[in-house]
Amino acid sequence: MNPIPREAYAYWPSSDQCLIETKDSVERLVFGRQSYKDWELSALSQLERMLKDKLQGDSIDTSEKLRFLYGTGWKLPLTAETLEDHVQWKQDWPSYKLVYPLISSILNSGGVYIHGRDHRYRPIIILTPKILSNFPQHLLMATGYFLLEYIKDHMLLPGQIENWVLIIDMQGFEIKDYCKKIIFDLQTHYPCRLAQAYLLNTNKNIQNYLKYFSCNTQQKFNIIEKCAALLKTCNPRQIEEKFGGTAENLLSFWPPVFPSSDYKAEFDPPEGFLSAYSSYDEYFFQQPKLYSDLSSLKISQFEDKESFISVSEFKDEIWQKLDMISGSFSFLNSDICGKIQDTDPESHLKGLRGRSEDITRTSSNVAKKMSLEQELIEPNCCIDSSCLII
Repeated sequence: MNPIPREAYAYWPSSDQCLIETKDSVERLVFGRQSYKDWELSALSQLERMLKDKLQGDSIDTSEKLRFLYGTGWKLPLTAETLEDHVQWKQDWPSYKLVYPLISSILNSGGVYIHGRDHRYRPIIILTPKILSNFPQHLLMATGYFLLEYIKDHMLLPGQIENWVLIIDMQGFEIKDYCKKIIFDLQTHYPCRLAQAYLLNTNKNIQNYLKYFSCNTQQKFNIIEKCAALLKTCNPRQIEEKFGGTAENLLSFWPPVFPSSDYKAEFDPPEGFLSAYSSYDEYFFQQPKLYSDLSSLKISQFEDKESFISVSEFKDEIWQKLDMISGSFSFLNSDICGKIQDTDPESHLKGLRGRSEDITRTSSNVAKKMSLEQELIEPNCCIDSSCLII
């Protein structure tokens, strides 16, 4: 299954959907393939001068620089500093594909997963914080990194689909201090990516949760009592029954599930909103785009029976190679299913700093051995780039 429906390549958001201007604020949701405003270009020019000699080459393209300008509220010095930190942050992490075997238990827990798209083809991420609270903070951060990088690689189209939607089931969840760091990191490194967020089963302490988000992000949160509100922007076939849709409730949560080819919401115009021009040919005829087959590997990969090994043997081999790359990976694989323990705040902060240093040490070693990347991909992890969309 192609994670991007073919009709989505013919969807081009209108200018007022790309750039939302009001009397009090301005927000851009789409950055690729756009004609920028004069004031945007002026800010970009100033930012370029500030970044001169600080960032090597064209490590960050113009659209990403503008995205970070919006994310920092147009504070130029802060944007320059954040971009430098972002480049270092990306270097500190190994390729997201290498992270998969370390966080597979979280992906299969139902605490966070991808299910369907909204009426503008934006992928929907389902979050159940109560389930995620059973896992260590460092693995939760790794899971967020993995999922968002996976979505960027496989489910978005620059200039067309650049955002995601969140459905958050707050049932039985009490806010924890560790949430603040995870939210801060994800907001910092993935600015202007959230289209809408729907919060279900909230309690009176919900404001303690929302205060961790920026003001612009808070405006995107919709606290809903009835699931029917979701159907204003989502086709019921894209939403699970437990959230008011008609799709079956999932029992298996990875790989991502796209339950239907129907995307129109209740109040969408019957004539549709697709263009006569599709970018599909740009991706698959001019420069073929590789992607993951989300359900199985190609049969040809198993033709050599002598070289086939069991999943358990493959996992053992993965762990051996990860250990070989760097002993620092132990900060990720130890107590992979352990629960977060309440600790003294000061010692907790020391622990966070230690884990951050571990990540940095790990990445410096992993970067030298990226040739192992394909060898470390589990056969059913759905992130192998060996299949071509046709």
